[in-house]
Amino acid sequence: MMLSINEIQIGKRLRGLREAAVTELMESINRLGLRTPITVSSRPAKREGGGMDTVAFDLVAGQHRLEACKRLGWEEIEASIVQMSDDERELWEIDENLCRAELSELERGEHLARRKTLYEAMHPQTKRGANREPSGQFGQTVAPRFSEDTAEKTGTADTTIRRAIRRVVKIDEKVRDRIRDNPEIADSGVELDALASLDTQQQREAVSLVENGKAAGIREAKRLIEPKAPLSKEAQIRALREREAVPSIGKSDRQRESLKQLLRVLQIAGFALDTRVDFALACLAVLNVSLEDLRAP
Repeated sequence: MMLSINEIQIGKRLRGLREAAVTELMESINRLGLRTPITVSSRPAKREGGGMDTVAFDLVAGQHRLEACKRLGWEEIEASIVQMSDDERELWEIDENLCRAELSELERGEHLARRKTLYEAMHPQTKRGANREPSGQFGQTVAPRFSEDTAEKTGTADTTIRRAIRRVVKIDEKVRDRIRDNPEIADSGVELDALASLDTQQQREAVSLVENGKAAGIREAKRLIEPKAPLSKEAQIRALREREAVPSIGKSDRQRESLKQLLRVLQIAGFALDTRVDFALACLAVLNVSLEDLRAP
């Protein structure tokens, strides 16, 4: 059915327009015509200024095709008309984008998270922990769980679906908007994972570091803002030995003789060797470090 382009209401979309896609479609449609009609849903609506009710058309799928035709100067466009609720219409849009659109990792996670919300609202018995036993006179078939239904419709593995959702819901919405147009973050699973591992304030700080050129990516920003874990006793001893170039001491039954060798290497001057040994032993006792610790590789 041909519809006036001005009659079609677009509404809020999960995926914004991509100029490159619109331009490519304009060239194709101008050369070959519109091969695939857009999809709209119809609903009764009040006519402005009163009078008889009219019919409103809401876009379900084909925003880029619609925009391309509009820019080409078309006044009408071929459309397939369906009857569905708002939730069903949004679910259709999501599924088409998941199957056909080139989504970033961030967008894919957002689409999947929204699909889960809609699907479980439409099929509450599929939620985790819900009673899935058939009920009613004819034992109606229970809808598959969200992950099963999504995997079948999109060809995406269950683990990939769950990871994408878990990642995106941990990232603050305002932070998502800030990285949306940065493909090095928005289309990188490891960068999004690093961002999701931070709390909201740290996420904002990490993105600011990247935006200001102080970090090449989120993973580097994370290393800059996360507090350094204190070194273990063994690590401190190892670092001291490496810094001072102290060789490992071999096994000895005479603790004092072993320590004498160590202090000769350290070249602590100004005191008799026995005095230095006593002093070092006292220091080791305070630090709760034994010679065996110093001998450890």
